[in-house]
Amino acid sequence: MNSKHQQILKIGLITGVWLGGAACLVLVMGLLAVQLTIQQAWILALLAAGAAVGVALVGEMATNLSQTPKALVSHSTSPGTPLSLETFFGLSTPITSRELPMTVTQPPAQRQTPLANSPVTTVPQPPLRPPERPPMKQNEKDFITRTLVQKYKLSIAVSRMVNTPDFYCYLLAVHQQETLDRLEAVLRNLGNDIYQYRRLAEPVTVKLVHQFPHLQVSKPKHLRRPLQWEYRPRVLASHVTLLGASWNGPKPQPVLINLTDPKQAHVALFSSTGGGKSVLLNAMALGVMESSSPTDTELYFVDTESHQFDAYEQLPHVRFVARTEEDALDVITYLADLVEADRELRNPIRRLLVIDEAQLLTEAADQADEFQRLLIYLAKVGRKHRFNLWLATQDPTGDNVPTGIQRNIKVVVAGQTTDDSYLKRYFKIQGASGLTGDGDFLIMCGAQQRRFKSFWLDEAARQMAITAITQRWGTDDEVLLFVPADTAVSEAETLAGSQLSFGEEIQHMPPSPPLSPQERRIRADAAKIAPLLPQAYDLDKGGVKDGWGVALIEAIYGEAKPCEGRYRTRMLEAVAYWLDHQQLGDELDEVVSQASRKLALGWRAASDEDASDKASEI
Repeated sequence: MNSKHQQILKIGLITGVWLGGAACLVLVMGLLAVQLTIQQAWILALLAAGAAVGVALVGEMATNLSQTPKALVSHSTSPGTPLSLETFFGLSTPITSRELPMTVTQPPAQRQTPLANSPVTTVPQPPLRPPERPPMKQNEKDFITRTLVQKYKLSIAVSRMVNTPDFYCYLLAVHQQETLDRLEAVLRNLGNDIYQYRRLAEPVTVKLVHQFPHLQVSKPKHLRRPLQWEYRPRVLASHVTLLGASWNGPKPQPVLINLTDPKQAHVALFSSTGGGKSVLLNAMALGVMESSSPTDTELYFVDTESHQFDAYEQLPHVRFVARTEEDALDVITYLADLVEADRELRNPIRRLLVIDEAQLLTEAADQADEFQRLLIYLAKVGRKHRFNLWLATQDPTGDNVPTGIQRNIKVVVAGQTTDDSYLKRYFKIQGASGLTGDGDFLIMCGAQQRRFKSFWLDEAARQMAITAITQRWGTDDEVLLFVPADTAVSEAETLAGSQLSFGEEIQHMPPSPPLSPQERRIRADAAKIAPLLPQAYDLDKGGVKDGWGVALIEAIYGEAKPCEGRYRTRMLEAVAYWLDHQQLGDELDEVVSQASRKLALGWRAASDEDASDKASEI
């Protein structure tokens, strides 16, 4: 019930009391004292009641005029609305600096023009009090609700409005499903819509205050505070890195990237200078090295400007750090060759290429075309062969990020930027121009966009991360000493039995990582055909002798199979494993190497023949 209904009810109660009392008094006096008839008594009672009503109304008006006028408050809400929570935001100037700035329009102070013939007097005049702000229009609440629903597609309604001498105040009802990103983007423009509707002219810089309790972000400073690296949770899953935390729900959610997911194989970071993309790129790379073993994960860094990756050269995962354009071209060409060779393998090593300031490579004077060709090939082919590409650039346009790369990048991270038109058009990212910086990012993975805070990585935190990686995986030299556990134990026992002076200093080597199901299968197949291979394999010619292929396949499967297709490929994998683990002596090393190369060439030819056979069958 609003204030207008309360006033009407109050007047009705006063009128009823006066009317009833006067009527009873006149009726009693007329009947007992004056000796009037019943009709005359009722006429006098009605006259007295009318006089009482008039006196009551005059007294009520005098009481209202003697008090200070107050703003009317509307408490009406639409019944049946699904909106359950209320959010306050006001347009005001006296607020803290952590709140979101915004430019809107406010009513100008009206000035009184001096009279033409007014006499000049020296009597000091009291200061003129500015007039009260114009009252809100009756249908303004409906206009704001209609604007929020139709124009911005938000489940928000205006439940109350207050017009005070200092600011306009609106009480909004916000649906639980709305996210902080959409609310912030709309509230920046809502003030302009309101004042354009009110047809006010003079622009005044004010602030926009908003709170969203149901998002557990009661103050804007909670969003602007960067996450500290020392409080970062450790990710134990292999090939997974933690970017930060997102508040798009009732609780903070981790933002992760999994290198093994084909939809997250390649990542692009876009941000202007000072937006934090290099810090985030370092944090992502350190997270991968912390969670993944160096025996199956290799990292290659390219940075021709700041040389920020030099501190990672001693880490066991890092294979090369390119500082010049020539080194960058060499390492990218080398990776393209490795990806081409890995197409013949079933389980190659995972390789990650990290490029910062990628526009310096694609804008190179002499090798720009070659860089673009290689990067497009890696982005297109490497995704299927355990290769990952991360690149960061200031300019996401087609000149710096070719279309062939854009089509194969499924994860896009955008930081603070002045012009987000290209991101909106080609990557479907909305609101990048409104980010605050200081680790504030938007991530688009597939069709889902989220806003998150990254971890702040200063020099002390980076050294802390490097130390943690070294303690878990060792240094680059120590990784080269990884041998199978049974071999390490036997060698340690031999040294201990010889009673050498330095035997006590030698420690047991860490066990090798567990084999994958495919590696275990190949090892088992090699054990099955090992008794037949000395007679079945020709070291001079580098291949299986004629007629022995069917026998080897039968030994692997336990039944007769044709020497073609996947049966022949599985047999060749077992033969290659047997060749790599034979102790044939130093004099046969060159022969075995030549045989392995010939076997690889024959293996590739067999795969090509299988592909051509399938194509002809189709």
